[in-house]
Amino acid sequence: AFGPYTDECIAALLPLLRYQYSAEVRCAVAQALDPVFESACEYSVNTTHLSNLSVPQTFFPPIVMGISEQLLEEENDDEITLALSEAMSNITYYAFIHTKTGTRSCMTCIEAKQFVSTVVKVYETCLKRRKHIMQKMLTENLDTDQIVEHSHFMDIQSEILT
Repeated sequence: AFGPYTDECIAALLPLLRYQYSAEVRCAVAQALDPVFESACEYSVNTTHLSNLSVPQTFFPPIVMGISEQLLEEENDDEITLALSEAMSNITYYAFIHTKTGTRSCMTCIEAKQFVSTVVKVYETCLKRRKHIMQKMLTENLDTDQIVEHSHFMDIQSEILT
């Protein structure tokens, strides 16, 4: 089982969320953290080894904060933003469903406030972009290709919001 190695894996991947030279690296790291965090959660619920009980607790806040902050910086790349938002959604879901007394993935009130504020900013940015495209679609005389392109953009933005 991969469970015993999740803490080292997460610790190695976490700094790469902010890797400034490649959006693809940041995206791949977020997508890799998704199943690794799920493994950590599953292992912490099913193990009796005390050192592994705290892995989800320790890494949940920095993972979701790192991804949410990166979402703000990746606002012009829809594919990267979509991958980051999907990974963040999955990780928060795993934290929620894999609970056992003493093994919950928690945040302090300050961390939670910061996380929610960052996510609200991401939503705000996404909604502003959608509004701009919708106004463009309603007011400009667009050809079929432009309508398809804008509709695709709206679909991606919709996925990001969910």
